[in-house]
Amino acid sequence: MVTPYLMTGSAHEGGVIKGVDGRAVVFPSTSPNE
Repeated sequence: MVTPYLMTGSAHEGGVIKGVDGRAVVFPSTSPNE
């Protein structure tokens, strides 16, 4: 899968997805082990 986003951190740890337009989207932790 090709995505235009750069991920900082992982989806399991929470982190930031920065789009190609320069906006950053913060996503929460999805890990049930935390």
